[in-house]
Amino acid sequence: MTVHPSAQPPAPGQPSPPPPGRGNTLILIVVGLVVVCLSCSIVALAGLAGYNDGVRHVERMAEVTRQAAIVQQYDLALTDVAAGNNELAALRLEHVVLTLGADSSEAAALLTRVHAVTPTPTPSLTPMPSPTPADTPTPEVTATESGPALPEPEAVFADAQAAFIVRDWGNAIELLDILRGLDPDYQAAEVQRMLHEALTELSLQYLREPSGEHLAEGILLAQRAQTLGPIGDLAYEAYIAGRYLDALNAEGMECLLAVRAWEGVYAEAPQYRDVTQRLANSYAACGDAYTYQTEYCPAEQYYNWSLQIVYDADVAARRNEASEICAQATPTPTPTIEGLPAEGTPSAGTPSPPQ
Repeated sequence: MTVHPSAQPPAPGQPSPPPPGRGNTLILIVVGLVVVCLSCSIVALAGLAGYNDGVRHVERMAEVTRQAAIVQQYDLALTDVAAGNNELAALRLEHVVLTLGADSSEAAALLTRVHAVTPTPTPSLTPMPSPTPADTPTPEVTATESGPALPEPEAVFADAQAAFIVRDWGNAIELLDILRGLDPDYQAAEVQRMLHEALTELSLQYLREPSGEHLAEGILLAQRAQTLGPIGDLAYEAYIAGRYLDALNAEGMECLLAVRAWEGVYAEAPQYRDVTQRLANSYAACGDAYTYQTEYCPAEQYYNWSLQIVYDADVAARRNEASEICAQATPTPTPTIEGLPAEGTPSAGTPSPPQ
């Protein structure tokens, strides 16, 4: 960076400096064209980054859905094994291991164990009928059961009611799913009501966990509950949780994209979880990125935005250092992505400086 002396107006009575020559005009035109080309390139790169971000989001949600299906089918298989229904358990485990492609040693081991105890029909020769004397009674053929019987819907419904009463939502959902598979028409209205409430309550439990480890599962449960009936404010809470997960995913990208993502969440729910702290961290990260590029004036502004919402002594020290260097030099204007903060101007959703 080159330090320029402050421009002084001409003294009274002195002639004004002559206009720039033709050579200077040509230089200004070339510089302007370069700046325009650079801006267009940055906008194009931003659009590509947004597209890739959307693709990653779709892939992530598909993977979350697949993992949720794996967990659900594996849990149902455990229930089937406990009930002695090994054939149905084998079908569920084959779906988990073969169709969903779960890399689970537990599921594969359980499938092997279920196959070992499931009776396999063996072919047998059909004996040729032999003549019997007329006065010899023909023995009656007694049918034998080929395998364990499926549980009765009444018993499954009673177990589901017991789990529902003690608010064991996960077990209640599994039992109600089993009941709907056995007999979709059994107590259909009551089963749907219980399932809707269980899905809603478990979704709220996951979405409000302090750890946030089950946010994705909570979102999926809310979406499933919404197919059975209205869920009220839970829909908005699941939506904010989804925005939060998207912003977490953006933290591994370029700092300006992370800033844009966290600003969007902050604008809608500034009190949600640690959104304020993460927005401040994203501003500080952009300040560090500009400092690394020796662009100290933009760095100072991002540090200021970070300190406006969360004060941090280390960030303040980096801001002061950037401010001192910026005051001694004329910074080069830094292009910014549309929708993100330009130098000296907070972007949409950025909190105003503390009063």
